[in-house]
Amino acid sequence: MQFPRITFNAPVTLSFFILATAAMLTATVFPQTLAVMAARGPLELSFNYVLGVFAYPLAHADWMHFIGNFSIILLIGPILEEKYSSRFLLLAYLLTSVAIGFFHTLVFQSGIIGASGLVFFSIMLVSMTNFRKGEIPATLIIVALLYLGKEVAGLFQEDQVSQFGHILGGVCGTLVGYYVGWAERR
Repeated sequence: MQFPRITFNAPVTLSFFILATAAMLTATVFPQTLAVMAARGPLELSFNYVLGVFAYPLAHADWMHFIGNFSIILLIGPILEEKYSSRFLLLAYLLTSVAIGFFHTLVFQSGIIGASGLVFFSIMLVSMTNFRKGEIPATLIIVALLYLGKEVAGLFQEDQVSQFGHILGGVCGTLVGYYVGWAERR
């Protein structure tokens, strides 16, 4: 009996996980790196600002935050890479991250860290995988009500969570899913 080999089946998802794990290990030893990696306003054209807008999804507040986000990303990411391609998912993650980081820093003075916006992007995009002309998947409606509804309600709570980032990630996932579905029908 031959032992099965391990494959690097979802390169974007796994690379993202590896980079975020390295960031968490670095932040565990050097906690000040979290501040460097956070996307923080106000908008400015500086190296630290641009670094934060790109790096914030790699940093997490703690290991529970990290595990919560990557449990979902590692579950959904391979499905998205198989359906849309690794290159497409990488581009979509980068554009969504920059959009969330940029708009968060325009609206709020607080920083943002974590991949939660990409989690919501992934959840909404995967619920759009069987989108067809003239149809709205019931799963999309239910997921939107559960996940995004919870975030809209959370906007009125005093906490350290960026519901704005979650909502914007979910909106981006829905729009990308709709666009891809529309483009596939043409």
